[in-house]
Amino acid sequence: MPSRGGGLAGWAALEAATAQAADALWGLALADTGAGRLELAEVCYDGELRFVGSPFGGTDQHTALRCRDGEALSLDFSQPRGPGALIPPPAQRFPLPFREYGLGLLIINTADSTRWRTRCS
Repeated sequence: MPSRGGGLAGWAALEAATAQAADALWGLALADTGAGRLELAEVCYDGELRFVGSPFGGTDQHTALRCRDGEALSLDFSQPRGPGALIPPPAQRFPLPFREYGLGLLIINTADSTRWRTRCS
């Protein structure tokens, strides 16, 4: 099935949930450590690239599995990536103290998805 995401990180959220469910079912405990969550993110990215054919770089998978509540994650994807080339992107964490001030963060995807959907078809 071609990638036709309709929302911010929609596929990645499903992949992350499935990876964490399999991790719990098989008792691997990967989701319990930072290194394990990085490995799960890379497996999700590699699976989407190989089996779905999505041309995107793994930002959503790494964000869904590696980001913590109350922080932003800056990922460095400067190294070449592709099927089987599991070069995990280094991450730098930044606090987001919105909650301390009674605030929240709303992200709205305003991009025109028609353009990239045509490329993926």
